[in-house]
Amino acid sequence: MSKIFLPVILLALSLMANAGTKELSPGLKQLLGISPLPKDAQPIGTWMGGCARSIEHSKAKNSYFMTDRCSDGSGGKDGDELIKFAKGELQAFKKKQGSNHGDFYVIEKDGRLGVYDKAGIIDKLPRHSKLWP
Repeated sequence: MSKIFLPVILLALSLMANAGTKELSPGLKQLLGISPLPKDAQPIGTWMGGCARSIEHSKAKNSYFMTDRCSDGSGGKDGDELIKFAKGELQAFKKKQGSNHGDFYVIEKDGRLGVYDKAGIIDKLPRHSKLWP
């Protein structure tokens, strides 16, 4: 079974690399845990990485999503559904679908988005000054 599953993962990763220019199929989006953004989703914050990364909240679905929007116009229609939890006094989020490396995101006291995994800090993304709510 794992010999079959590995090519599926490799295909998914190659399609994700082309996500800026190609739309993923609904079945692949479901496999990857990517959901359409609800119409009422409002940004909690936006940070700059390779693209602008937003965490948004939908009151109607009472759920959170992480979305990337790139300068070439790609992204922004779908996002990873998140689970919110507390990390001390800070807001933290992890992907609902889970992660092999235990990735999670923390809105730091200075407003940056901390990106962590089981081993510790990966990066701290600066706030996007024009898109910060």
